Parts: sequence; structure tokens; C-alpha cells
Amino acid sequence: MDEASITNYIATTFKGVDVVVSSEEIGAPEISWGDSFFIYDPDRNLDDARRFPFATIVTKDYGEFDNASKLD
Repeated sequence: MDEASITNYIATTFKGVDVVVSSEEIGAPEISWGDSFFIYDPDRNLDDARRFPFATIVTKDYGEFDNASKLD
């Protein structure tokens, strides 16, 4: 199963889940661009400060902080 399949499954199976893909356009840090975040917001009314992901898909190493995963 690839990233797109996992993202689609979560987004369509669990009601109230938003998928946010990190990018420059949304003001995210460059290191996180392309990572997918899954946020439970059933009423679609949480302000940005209260939106916290319950799951994340990361597709690359985060430098010296996390290079043991060898995602790169």
C-alpha cells in the first residue's frame, strides 16, 4: 500500500478526518513539505491553534534528528 492509498483510506473511512499536506503555501516549515497530517475535526470548526494531528505520514528523514529510519 502506498502513501496515496493510505491517505485515501483514512480520509474516506473515518468521518470527520481532515487531511493536510504540508507545503510552503500553508506556511509550514520547509522540512515538513510533503508530509501528510490527519486531523479529527468532525464539525470542521476547530481553529488552527486547536488542530492537532492524530497521525502523520512522513516520507523522508529529518536530518540528524531522525535518520535511523532511512526513509531517504
